[in-house]
Amino acid sequence: MKNLLLIIKLGIFFSIVIGFTGCINQSNIHVRSAQSKNMILTDEQKAAHHKLAQEILKYPKSQKGVKFQKLKDGFSINNDVYLDSEGEIVNYGYNWKDGSFTYLIKISPKEYKIKFNRVNSNQKPLEIATLKRNGNSVNVITTTKEQFRGDGIILTSKGFIVTRDNSAFIFNIGEETKQFTTPSGWHIAYFQNGDVASTKFILLEKDAIRSQNKLKQFWQQTLDLGNTLGLYTKNDYMLINIENPKKKYLINISIGDKEIMILSECKKHNRYIALCDQVDYKNSLYQQNGLRNFEHYYWSIMWFQGKNTIFSISKERGDVKVLIRDLNTGKTVEAANRISGFNSFTAVQDADGTVKVHIDSGLLKGVDIDDVEAFFKKEPDIKNKE
Repeated sequence: MKNLLLIIKLGIFFSIVIGFTGCINQSNIHVRSAQSKNMILTDEQKAAHHKLAQEILKYPKSQKGVKFQKLKDGFSINNDVYLDSEGEIVNYGYNWKDGSFTYLIKISPKEYKIKFNRVNSNQKPLEIATLKRNGNSVNVITTTKEQFRGDGIILTSKGFIVTRDNSAFIFNIGEETKQFTTPSGWHIAYFQNGDVASTKFILLEKDAIRSQNKLKQFWQQTLDLGNTLGLYTKNDYMLINIENPKKKYLINISIGDKEIMILSECKKHNRYIALCDQVDYKNSLYQQNGLRNFEHYYWSIMWFQGKNTIFSISKERGDVKVLIRDLNTGKTVEAANRISGFNSFTAVQDADGTVKVHIDSGLLKGVDIDDVEAFFKKEPDIKNKE
């Protein structure tokens, strides 16, 4: 019965593909290339950057490595929760090798501060910028007297990145501010589960079709179905190097996976059924019950600065495969492959840089990898077989 159902699905999918391939217009052909360049600063701003670079010399780098762990309400350092007396930590970025970390604290509903510190420092955290939020926009003013307006912010181990749809302003302490522009058809993903400063890689998301055209909407739904069945490659995400944009890797994850359904204005119809007047979709890392939304790309794409290289771990092709990629060489290996799929995976990096992974498969036995880099070395490259 299952085989018959699969055959029917295959037939429907290929019929739709054949029938509609010629109907989709080519208006989204990529014409803009990714670019990275330094921003022009005034003499006063240059002097302020130099002063800030001298200031962080008071914060010694760690020589042993540090174990950072992500928490729902902040992060921990060597298993101790890090707190700031001024406010709640709502965003952060860190580097296990030298112990650098930058974080965003909430002062009031619309006001925030950005601070820098290092694990072995006896100095108080260094404030590098203030942020004000107004609806979906952010306004950041640095201590170097630079101002950035955008729609989101990414914290890194060296500073922060202000995003504005298809562009980004990269502020690293002690370096000139840079501007990065995405290739056509792509924008910067709102959530980043890797340190952009130490890895040089940032996650992009494919532009969604916002048209009300029913044909286009139906086509996208068809491709999502094909990706789930493993018959079509969606590649709605991309890891790209901000200093060398030619170095980029497509990730076979559907953009639709980041949305969870929110029901509102519901009235009880009977004991088991509630009728709801509105159905909204919210871009969320957590479900309404507080549990992680493991279908969100944030939990499905992670990248690390390892002991010897930079690599990513991703759950792809309708959750059927978990892949590891060396982002320097492009070598790709399978961490796990199961037709029934995987629910999720978790990864933890120890103080020596070792990354451990647990891949959960629900009722079936999961997969554990104690050292990703050691596992990676002995496995064959499949990048040309995908």
